Amino acid sequence: MPGGSRPRRNTKSIYARAPTPTGIDDEALEVPTSEETRSRRRTARQQLFPSDDVQETGDDSEEEEGEEEEGEEETPGDSTSSGSRKVYQRGITRLPRATIALEHRPVIRPEGSKGWQIVSGGGARSPNGMLGLLIKKHYPGLIELDDGTKVVPWHWSDFYKVKDAHEVPIATKIKMEFWDWFTCDEGYEDRASVVQDRAAMARVKDMYYEAHVQVLVTYYADVKLERLPPADAKKMLHYPETDVAKDIYMQFPAEWCKTYMDCWEAIMDAWRTPESYEERRSRIPLP
Repeated sequence: MPGGSRPRRNTKSIYARAPTPTGIDDEALEVPTSEETRSRRRTARQQLFPSDDVQETGDDSEEEEGEEEEGEEETPGDSTSSGSRKVYQRGITRLPRATIALEHRPVIRPEGSKGWQIVSGGGARSPNGMLGLLIKKHYPGLIELDDGTKVVPWHWSDFYKVKDAHEVPIATKIKMEFWDWFTCDEGYEDRASVVQDRAAMARVKDMYYEAHVQVLVTYYADVKLERLPPADAKKMLHYPETDVAKDIYMQFPAEWCKTYMDCWEAIMDAWRTPESYEERRSRIPLP
């Protein structure tokens, strides 16, 4: 009312907390654990979608790109058998289980040297994020050169040197599958192929770098039960004295390399040479 206070409502708010029934102690109330909640959720999904293969990825939603696996933090309430709190880590980002129907695919066109513009059809994943996931999906492990030497495919150009069972270069296969989720704007096809290559070059480089940092982050979280910020993990990689031992690297291979442990060992050995430590220190910004 003008000039006075508002009258009190007699109607109870729907957000008001219900009183605890008489004779029941709050501490005696049984609260479902996070694991029980997840179990009930899986059961409900299986009842709704009995033919759907439900996979646990550690994250209820499919996040954008795997580089986002950084940002670990402690989960209040979770504890190990020894009483120490576990350290939360984001789940692994995976490709969608099904491709997008042609009529529903977002239309994109290349923009800049390695970017994309969404012309129509919003709500899609990042095109370069999808490209990164496809690179991990089709990672070939060690590749054999013409002279018989087996090497790590450090560069995107190496993905052109190995072929699948149908004699299609892996790089070409990745670029073709990319269009299962997008449609190229008419007239931009040639330019789009160039942008795919340039974006893939950066994605391969980032993939190795992120996997290197993630070894230390995961080791500290799973074994030492400590949160190691990625920024601190990167600093530890500058010197062999602060880096982790070889056997620890072998315990925590990147998801995309778990079936190629000989390749993972070759990657790890390359990371741990004196030249590699020196090269990483050379990238430290000057004060």
